[in-house]
Amino acid sequence: GSHRPFLLLYYSKSTPKMLQLNVVVVLAAFAIAANGKAVHVAVDSPCTFIPDCGYAKGTREHDLANSSDECCTLCANRPGCASGVYAEGSCWYKTEQEVKSGCQKHTGLVACNPKSVKPGPPPPPPPPPPP
Repeated sequence: GSHRPFLLLYYSKSTPKMLQLNVVVVLAAFAIAANGKAVHVAVDSPCTFIPDCGYAKGTREHDLANSSDECCTLCANRPGCASGVYAEGSCWYKTEQEVKSGCQKHTGLVACNPKSVKPGPPPPPPPPPPP
């Protein structure tokens, strides 16, 4: 991913003390989003993040998310989700078709595109309760 070379570069130039501090900061940043998978997500996120990028308005399906990393995880685990667009506490799911149509510049949004899209149709909406 685009983040990895920078992180490794940063690590290699750091003194051990700085490295430790940096790891703590990284862990703190990812601990909330990753529910215990902090180290894995910090070093090798399953998504490519594109700042200020939104896609065509799709099905409008979304979930709450506290960060772009959480949005990435939600989308990566959802069949047919090619991008989760993180915007102010929500993660909007986009299909491969919508992603192919390209970014629309939206300041403040972050597109979280899983490196591999889970095959299969998105989960259906819950059925209405019987009368």
